[in-house]
Amino acid sequence: MSKINKLYPFFLLFALILSACDWGRTPSKERFEKNCHITIPNEVTVIEDDYRGSGSDYSIFYVLKLTPNSSKDLTNSVIHSDYYNKYWYKSLRGYFFNKKVGNREFTEYSIQVDTISKIATFGEQAN
Repeated sequence: MSKINKLYPFFLLFALILSACDWGRTPSKERFEKNCHITIPNEVTVIEDDYRGSGSDYSIFYVLKLTPNSSKDLTNSVIHSDYYNKYWYKSLRGYFFNKKVGNREFTEYSIQVDTISKIATFGEQAN
């Protein structure tokens, strides 16, 4: 039996451990900035940054508490987003974003920016 064949179970176990964790995953802030064409201010408190995955299906929830200044900055970023007219909607409490990419195998992005409570909730789900 070759050395490679003897090490195969260890490589398989290592790959399984890595895939079970979110190591190497793009940070949530970067994901949502890139995919939703906004800038998330630095002056925020992360309330939740939760990744749940099983195979190719996964979900990410990223919840932020905004300061008065970061709330204004995020609102300004939303208004100047490339997607503002097509995917961003004004609501009584702030802004809402929803975009689905793909058909059968899809990724859906959703964001709620509550300018009254100063909470921003980001979601990404893949099927």
